[in-house]
Amino acid sequence: MSEKTDGNGRYTCPRCGRNVLATRLACIYCGEPAPRDTTPCLPQSLVAEAPLAVVSRRALIIVDLSNVSAEQAARALDLGLADASLRTRRGGYQLQRIVSLDESESCVARLRHNGVAAWSLSADRIEAGRHPVIVRGGDVAAGRFVLAENSAPIQVASENLLIALWGRIRRERHEPPGPERLRYRPSPSSLEEEHCIHLHRRLEVRPLEIDPGAFEFAEQETALESSLLRIRSGLESLMNHRTIDDSFRFETPVMTPMQARHVGIFAIVESLKDRFPEPRDRAPERLHNLNQFRFYSAWRGALAHVLESD
Repeated sequence: MSEKTDGNGRYTCPRCGRNVLATRLACIYCGEPAPRDTTPCLPQSLVAEAPLAVVSRRALIIVDLSNVSAEQAARALDLGLADASLRTRRGGYQLQRIVSLDESESCVARLRHNGVAAWSLSADRIEAGRHPVIVRGGDVAAGRFVLAENSAPIQVASENLLIALWGRIRRERHEPPGPERLRYRPSPSSLEEEHCIHLHRRLEVRPLEIDPGAFEFAEQETALESSLLRIRSGLESLMNHRTIDDSFRFETPVMTPMQARHVGIFAIVESLKDRFPEPRDRAPERLHNLNQFRFYSAWRGALAHVLESD
């Protein structure tokens, strides 16, 4: 058994600290890839029947609970009626589980047999979608964007947009614990909420990522309107008033250490904060659930591609 797994075949995710089955390719909560040395805890029968390269392949099982009764969901998902009722009340597309590619077809077939729409998505494709293309600025309504990695603007036509996802990014500040003798551990304090937008294009796997708080507008501001409202208005125009999906709000936040995500002039402001850092033993830890949103967006975008091709 691996040193990073317990006797029940689970390991602690190095990013979010949750317990995860060692048979999973990635943490189901935050999407962090599983440590390589957890692989030996796979069922011995499965390891013996296939090479390690085959065993390590995974697929995400997605279900649609929009028009499913609690009784149907309980039977199909092996849940208690109370839990199934909560899942169906939320409805929509939900990540059910992560399985090996060999299991995925039979898993989808069983769910569909029980009246639940289901799809299998390759984990390799999801991994590619977890790394968005960062947008620095531009004109949202016109579909012209300047990327952080390339100064040349790109044009995104409305008909090439597959889905737009809007996520509320929760942020927390964790103060370091007090002296051991005081047995004092401060509770986390909430910071101002941020937002993140992902635009999935028909011919691309990686989504465009827009941070409203760091977006550099191409047009001059003509009214006292927040950047958030300006981007939403422009996005609605670009999407021809199609629905902007904000169902990420139903996900239970999984907090991970915050990393700088600003670009352009906003990155300069962020860098100034590091000129006089606090001592490591007193520096507060800042957390957010941006990584969780990127993982959620990755499988939602992959599913949108599958649904369009069906």
